[in-house]
Amino acid sequence: MQYQFIKNTVSVLLLSLLLLCSCGKDTATEKHPDFSKNVIDVSNKIVPVKTDVIFGDSQIITVGKFLIVKDSYSWDKGFLLFDKKTFKYLTDGGSRGQGPGQIIDYRNAMVISNTADNQSFYVFDYSQLLLYRYAIDSILNNKKYLPEEVLRIHNNKALGDVGTLNDSIFIGIQSRPISNYSFVDEIVSLNIRTGQSKQFGYENPEIKISALSTHAAFTLSPYKDKYIQAYRYLDLMTICDINGNLICNVYGPQWGKKEKKGLDFYHRVRIGKKYIIAGYVGGKGFKRGSNGQIRGVFASKLLVFDSKGNYQKTLLIGGEIKGFCFDEDNNRIIFNFLDRDEPLGYLNLKRILN
Repeated sequence: MQYQFIKNTVSVLLLSLLLLCSCGKDTATEKHPDFSKNVIDVSNKIVPVKTDVIFGDSQIITVGKFLIVKDSYSWDKGFLLFDKKTFKYLTDGGSRGQGPGQIIDYRNAMVISNTADNQSFYVFDYSQLLLYRYAIDSILNNKKYLPEEVLRIHNNKALGDVGTLNDSIFIGIQSRPISNYSFVDEIVSLNIRTGQSKQFGYENPEIKISALSTHAAFTLSPYKDKYIQAYRYLDLMTICDINGNLICNVYGPQWGKKEKKGLDFYHRVRIGKKYIIAGYVGGKGFKRGSNGQIRGVFASKLLVFDSKGNYQKTLLIGGEIKGFCFDEDNNRIIFNFLDRDEPLGYLNLKRILN
């Protein structure tokens, strides 16, 4: 009897030890990288970009050979076009107003690169619940050009972060009410021809469903092979194929620990041909500004992964990143900084990633 008790106890201990050893072990679909390894300070390699125009709070995207800057506080035109390679200012566009083809408030609008043709881009006007398409050639050649109205959005079903799969289907984040006072963010596909959206793809089953836990940055690969959900308040990045099937979950060092309020993790994520790059905080999401007021913190480092989600290195940028985009034609990342004299800058990736 005593022998059997000892035998059972040893079996339980061995099983517990086996489970403990397997916890955190990488598999093809579950990765647990250490972001403190292979950290590189690249702050002195950031090249500031001086432009002929001044703009304030902004969003940046690339479309073909162009860099587009959305200027949230412009009183007249809402976006600026630059040559992506030289940063030469070309023109502005996107009239502000309440008339046909105009945007009421660019603070409440999102610019979306149309990777289906690389000749146009979309703008979600959340104030009017409209989706517009802008043809770049028309902007360059016609100062009075007005965009094409593509979709009137009903039932507040506009998308947040979004990518264009083709000229009919968008994939992105949509908020879904779960009560009178709360909502969750989820991945949906939106048919801009019909206005119909439906839930799409994999969701990590370990996530507790709430507005905070599901809040994530989203990006769709320009190569149409994958998309990524990178969570703001969870140390988690999920990579899926274009059909919504899981490729892998990337669990950061603070995943699984007791949740602490006020922590931020992923802010922006971008996909290149060989690399995935994500803006990452990994700490307190608020700080006291120079005026004494509490404000949100933006990412000041980038996590670099290979195309399969394997961690490669951490890049210390040395400034808060409002936004960034890949410029693979010129092998660099273009930044929109929050706290630098020149809001635009770039980092040449040739010697850093290769």
